[in-house]
Amino acid sequence: MVTSLCLTDTLAVGTAIFASPAFTYYIKDATGVFSWNDSAASSVNNLAYPTTCGAFTWTVTKTDGSLIDSTIFTTGDYTLSTKTIDVYTTDLAKATTYDMQVKVWYTELPTISKI
Repeated sequence: MVTSLCLTDTLAVGTAIFASPAFTYYIKDATGVFSWNDSAASSVNNLAYPTTCGAFTWTVTKTDGSLIDSTIFTTGDYTLSTKTIDVYTTDLAKATTYDMQVKVWYTELPTISKI
């Protein structure tokens, strides 16, 4: 039998980086940047990243799974070493709390994921 430890792995996401509120932006301020890197996720089985199971893929959505408001949150390139979301608006009507979630998975094993 040929198998991989990656097939039984579980991912964990650091709660400190994505705790609520993870970021506060004041309307009309300069663009705010929320950033993180791949070290925010880890293998519960302590598998070496990325040599054992490959690279991570990230997405950010609202907690209901729908897309974030692209008029406020400009997503960066989540494939870069430092992932970013730019935050900017001058619209006072956009002042509210935006509940979002991050999802990470092994690019080559999308069933191994963590929200």
